[in-house]
Amino acid sequence: MIHKMKLQEDPFIKIKEKTKTIEMRLYDEKRRKINIGDLIEFTNVVTKEKMVSEVKNMYIYSSFEELYKNHDKISIGYDKEDTPDPKDMSIYYKEKDIKKNGVVGIEIALISNDISVKNEYGNFKLRVAAIIENENKILLCKAKKFSGYVFPGGHIKLGETSKEAMLREAKEELQINFKIERLFCIHENLYEIKEDKIASEIVYYYMLKPLENLDSNNFIVTENDKGIIKKHEYEWIDKNSLLNVNANPKDLCKLITNSLESSNNILFTDERI
Repeated sequence: MIHKMKLQEDPFIKIKEKTKTIEMRLYDEKRRKINIGDLIEFTNVVTKEKMVSEVKNMYIYSSFEELYKNHDKISIGYDKEDTPDPKDMSIYYKEKDIKKNGVVGIEIALISNDISVKNEYGNFKLRVAAIIENENKILLCKAKKFSGYVFPGGHIKLGETSKEAMLREAKEELQINFKIERLFCIHENLYEIKEDKIASEIVYYYMLKPLENLDSNNFIVTENDKGIIKKHEYEWIDKNSLLNVNANPKDLCKLITNSLESSNNILFTDERI
């Protein structure tokens, strides 16, 4: 069963970074329906971003004072320098409701809600990627798994449209906001990976325009991805040089070189041996 909860930005980020592992709530009728093994979809009330966690345990107490005594401050959402105080919860719940219902500490573990399938035959991914152009140059990111370049982007998550995923991924990886100009192409790509397995992916490539200042020189961005620190190295590559710098996918680079002003293109690439 999937339950839905709203969170302020600070606790949302702490769950995403895997430091906050206990969500504190009133143990009312709604929370009594939650069981170990259920899923909770959290929504950031500021950014509307969503993430999904699995319920690992339910700790039921008569008061927040009792809950605070049984869990360390980091796990319930405080910083190292903070002094935890059960009275902080009075912002959200009235004392009479706490006495009537009790409280619960919901132990959670973040799970991926990326649209991705992996089995003994290979894997499938549904992704988005950005085409960002400036003065006839295209912004590319240095690849992590080979010597070359890729287009910035990432997975579409369950419950997201491709446009929502594109704006989220661009903000996460480039640390600024963008607007979508148009869908440039949809690329269905099949290729062989190690151990004779097949990778299959469908990628929506969107033309993006920055709404804030985007460095026109090569630059590096550090991203905190669910507690994992990632470094993205970006370079501006001349549009007419895309085929000479080992930028993937090659068919997309050909299309950009020949027809950057087009839209709604469909690409099929089959590189299976």
